[in-house]
Amino acid sequence: MVMSDTGVVFLTGKKVILRPPDKGRDLALCVKYINDPEVRLGLCAFMPRNINAVEAGYFDLPKDSTEIVLAIEVADGSAQDGEFIGMIRIADINYRDGTAITTTWIGDIRFRGRGFGTDAKMVLLDYCFNTLGIRKMLMNVLDFNKRSLRCGLRCGYKREGIRRKHHFIDGKYRDLIILACFRESWLPIWKRWKRLSS
Repeated sequence: MVMSDTGVVFLTGKKVILRPPDKGRDLALCVKYINDPEVRLGLCAFMPRNINAVEAGYFDLPKDSTEIVLAIEVADGSAQDGEFIGMIRIADINYRDGTAITTTWIGDIRFRGRGFGTDAKMVLLDYCFNTLGIRKMLMNVLDFNKRSLRCGLRCGYKREGIRRKHHFIDGKYRDLIILACFRESWLPIWKRWKRLSS
């Protein structure tokens, strides 16, 4: 079994472990990652975030079960095994309607565009659909964030709508693309994904 450097494993993928964030181990790196220009642009963040803001946003969450945050850790058998590289969040969980939204970011530039975010998203979708009983997962992507859009489409999301000129970023109003993934259309993708990993 794959083991995290922290000794905590919540979900296991092909390339990653998802686990609860560890304040003592992850907080300083999280501050560095969340202020990275590419990460903050993808999150529509325009103000610098100090350690207190990051701690409140990722480590001291309300205990109302409508939000779950997990650290992404490398677990691909490489020399980087156990490294904390990003975060994945399930937010606005509505158990009555069966909906939620996900956000994923990879802060360590060495692991962007290499399938770590996709692996984390697939494992999280399995948890949302098959453990939490969610039926529809949402994801918002800014129009210039092609890597995040490709990741969502690979994981089974489809374009559901667009909020035109919705966010003011770098002197321009940018579109926000709304993606949605339903359990029934995701299941065949998950089965193929599992076959490829075995």
